[in-house]
Amino acid sequence: DMLPKEHGFAFTIYQGSPSSRGEIRLRSGDPLDSPIIRASYLSHPADMPVLARAVRIMRQMMRMPVIARFIEREISPGDSVTDDDLEAEIRRNAGTAYHQSGSCAMGRHEDAVVDPQLRVRGIDGLRVADTSIVPRIPNAAMHAVALMIGEKAAAMISNR
Repeated sequence: DMLPKEHGFAFTIYQGSPSSRGEIRLRSGDPLDSPIIRASYLSHPADMPVLARAVRIMRQMMRMPVIARFIEREISPGDSVTDDDLEAEIRRNAGTAYHQSGSCAMGRHEDAVVDPQLRVRGIDGLRVADTSIVPRIPNAAMHAVALMIGEKAAAMISNR
């Protein structure tokens, strides 16, 4: 139970630029049909060690005298856990920070959906100018990235 009966606090760790990749696929040709979304969190072997290390560092920080005096006990995952227990806890609680990107990744290679001028390959007159073109999640606020994409798209289109 993540919400104990007594007072407490929690820390959240986010992996800024995970290596795992999900996918979005059309369920059908009906535009009102929900897409198939496979997030595939923690599917890349490089992601778990990064998060486990971050949790260990956070736990060390919580043992520092300045904050340890406020902590009676660690509720989850608990003080004495194995590496496997820690990994299970991370998998149980892993989620998203809602910074999805890359569903229409931009690139120079032929399998990229969008070219460097934001044009959708194979469809004349259509451009994509949102964070779906970002091929890799930046370790920054996506809002700033979205603004930059909009500015760049406006400049590209107005300079035709």
